[in-house]
Amino acid sequence: MNASKVEYSQRKLIMWYKINELFSKGLRQAQICRETGLDKKTVRRYHNMTYEEFVSSPSYHRNYIKLLDPYEDTVKGWLEAHCDLSSSQVHDWLRERYPDFPDVNAKTVLIM
Repeated sequence: MNASKVEYSQRKLIMWYKINELFSKGLRQAQICRETGLDKKTVRRYHNMTYEEFVSSPSYHRNYIKLLDPYEDTVKGWLEAHCDLSSSQVHDWLRERYPDFPDVNAKTVLIM
């Protein structure tokens, strides 16, 4: 499993636990919203879900298609050899070497 998917799922699960813990401590929904920074509908939805419902929910298992996954190993190799590369340089190199490289912003390369 991809590390970013694990982190995403873990963060959501931690938030579910935190919301339920705060409710069990007697905090009101508005207080939990302020403390967590979540919308009141999200807090209510998480609180009303059992653990099984939460883990089986589609939002817990979101799977995003990343356009730049096929190029990840190449970019890692370049960055190991040239640690001072900017995202714009990496973007240019990818466009030069791969004619089928998707049309993405150079900043997208930065977060891959």
